[in-house]
Amino acid sequence: MKSRNCPPCSRNLPAFQRFLEAAALSNGQIVNSATISREIGIAANTVRGYFDILVDTLVATWVPAWTKRTKRRVIQAPRFWFFDIGIVNELTRRGTLGPGSTDYGAAFEHFIFMELRAHALYAGRDHGLPVSYWRTASGIEVDFILGNAEVAVEVKSTDRPTTDHLKGLRAWQEEHPNSRCILVCRVPRARRAEGGIEILPWREFLASLWKNEIRAQ
Repeated sequence: MKSRNCPPCSRNLPAFQRFLEAAALSNGQIVNSATISREIGIAANTVRGYFDILVDTLVATWVPAWTKRTKRRVIQAPRFWFFDIGIVNELTRRGTLGPGSTDYGAAFEHFIFMELRAHALYAGRDHGLPVSYWRTASGIEVDFILGNAEVAVEVKSTDRPTTDHLKGLRAWQEEHPNSRCILVCRVPRARRAEGGIEILPWREFLASLWKNEIRAQ
């Protein structure tokens, strides 16, 4: 399949390899094609074309920003995700991931995202909830918004969540009081925080997700 904006990557494999490494470092983030262009020495329109190739071939996807009915000024650019954690680990040369590290946290969030997206695609119109994210201009963020703001999900790899880990969900809750808010992490047991925010072990969350129970309450 040819990209919409650039010649086939097979014509310049070294450039495409540099792009793949840069794209892996951008996994789960908002992408700035101009910045990547400067870092790897490839024209910005070619970089954008390469991203198109990854999305067109289902190797990656964009997650849109949630921008509806918001009081705060929000970021509207999408986030970029590869379809597989292993690809990102290989391209970024992460090696073994240990709990507590930044790379482990990024991989943990990626893992939960893949489950959310897989469920949305498999469940279809009846049970699938489209995935977006929410980030304000001041940096407050919720990792995943499901459906039409029915559920907000924050993902943290910690096994000892603090009030700081709930900051994004609390801000979201102020604007969407009817939204179900969930922190997914590595705690051994489920509990509720102040304001009704649910703190769920990741295994329990995924079991509920695939039973179609992660919906508005």
